[in-house]
Amino acid sequence: MANRSYKIDDKAILFMLLMVAFFGFPAIKGAFFTSHEARSVWEGRALAELPRPGFDLQEWSDVPVKTDAYLQDHFGFAVSMNKAYRMMTIEVLAETKQDNITVGEDGFLFLSDYNTDDRYSRLRSLCQVMVNPRHTEIIVPLWLALLEQFSARGYEVTLGIAPSKPGLYPDKLPDSVPAELRKACLAYGSRLSSARVLARSAAEAGFRVIYPYDEFAAAKDSPNFYPGENFHWKGQSTHLFAELLFDAVGIGVDERFSAQQTDIFAVSDVSNMLGYEVKFKMRIFDYSTFGIRHEKSAPEYMAGYFQGNWSPIGYMTTAHAMSERSALVVGNSFTTNIVTDLAPGYTNILWFLTNTTAPEDIAGLLETALKNFQPDDIIFITHDNALHEANMLLHAIVH
Repeated sequence: MANRSYKIDDKAILFMLLMVAFFGFPAIKGAFFTSHEARSVWEGRALAELPRPGFDLQEWSDVPVKTDAYLQDHFGFAVSMNKAYRMMTIEVLAETKQDNITVGEDGFLFLSDYNTDDRYSRLRSLCQVMVNPRHTEIIVPLWLALLEQFSARGYEVTLGIAPSKPGLYPDKLPDSVPAELRKACLAYGSRLSSARVLARSAAEAGFRVIYPYDEFAAAKDSPNFYPGENFHWKGQSTHLFAELLFDAVGIGVDERFSAQQTDIFAVSDVSNMLGYEVKFKMRIFDYSTFGIRHEKSAPEYMAGYFQGNWSPIGYMTTAHAMSERSALVVGNSFTTNIVTDLAPGYTNILWFLTNTTAPEDIAGLLETALKNFQPDDIIFITHDNALHEANMLLHAIVH
């Protein structure tokens, strides 16, 4: 009987290739193009590890189960499905599995803290602790000592305090927040908070503290004034703050500062915690006529303080600024969004973050910056829910 030769049809080959791609792509994507560390954060658990049995027979008997768990965690469309699930629970059900984020009304996201499993710790901090007179009696003298120290050395010193969302938008807190705590947040704006007392005491002592709670409250209903999906202030809120600061320090604001505005979509700064990109609409101001330049590296005299690919430091120059002054801006993470709005007012700005700097380095870093940069103004930036966390900064500098 003659041998027969068989040829696989081109369509069959194409079908087999498609099937290989269909079943193989999830494995390749899951193994090589997925951030398993990020998924571990989103789900709040450690992912299964590849089993490596030793000489114990029991360990070998567990290999099939552990291998299956590993494959489920590291291969396939698990991350994509996970993102879709998280998006649905937040956007549709207004819920989240993240213990440190609360979903409020109208898509507002309230971040409790970066490193806590207590969903309401930061709400309690602002709405209950920050209005406690005993707390205020401790915090205010420390800040006044800081302002006194640098004012005595001839610097124009300003402390800027950003109003934070729970106190500014308590009506957006969901009913799931404990009733007593929600009531305290609703009353925050009318209470004598630590920030209000500090601003008043500083003015009486001849120092400058800007806490624009009332100005922000008057503008808060403007669309996207203080993005509800973001933790930090951004856009119109930082622009207004910069305008108030310029007025307080005597920098004349010209028409260029607000002349060009446009609405864009931005990505929320809590997206990494939620497991998918949360986008929101915000208004930005075009400062291109000022000739602002963001330098790509820190000044040489500052380089030794920061290591790694990301340095919490920046240097900006403005060719056509509204003054001939320079400013050193020092503060927590709220600093990064305000310096761009401050740049039109100063010919040079050097800024760095204190909450990512080792406590023992803060005083030396500040003195190095003052000696080499020689600013006209020093601007400290924090927010009204972080005044009590400034003890480390204040102690390092004042003492």
